[in-house]
Amino acid sequence: MDRSNTGEIWKNVNVGRPMIFETPLDLWEAAKSYFEWVEANPLRAEKSFHYEGMVTTHDEPRLRAMTIHGLNVFLGLSSTTFHDYCKRKEFSSICNMIKDIIYEQKFTGAAAGVLTASIIALDLGLKETKPVENDESISISVTRVSKRPKTDG
Repeated sequence: MDRSNTGEIWKNVNVGRPMIFETPLDLWEAAKSYFEWVEANPLRAEKSFHYEGMVTTHDEPRLRAMTIHGLNVFLGLSSTTFHDYCKRKEFSSICNMIKDIIYEQKFTGAAAGVLTASIIALDLGLKETKPVENDESISISVTRVSKRPKTDG
């Protein structure tokens, strides 16, 4: 029944959809399909070589970094939906394993120089801090500016 004319339009709203993965094993099998897809579909980079005055090109496979966003797109989930699965007690272990596998693949790829280390470090939340030593004292002044109320006229 269409309730749009009766003022009960809110009753037409179907919030959410049924869960795609009924069990943690279902999610794990789907994640494994993503992992296999990543391995089977490396990125491609064209390399040029100069040899005896001639230039030849070669298509070189490159490691595709696994990401939670890539997993979500592959599975047809939003980031929120995946996060909601992870909050469910029965899915939390599988979600943590999936996140650990993705972390490990990116970390080892960056450590081996196959992935860009600085980008992966940012993504993984890794950072190097260095203390700043300075012989000069630095003075900073802060001026607080308040908004003036609007006046008519």
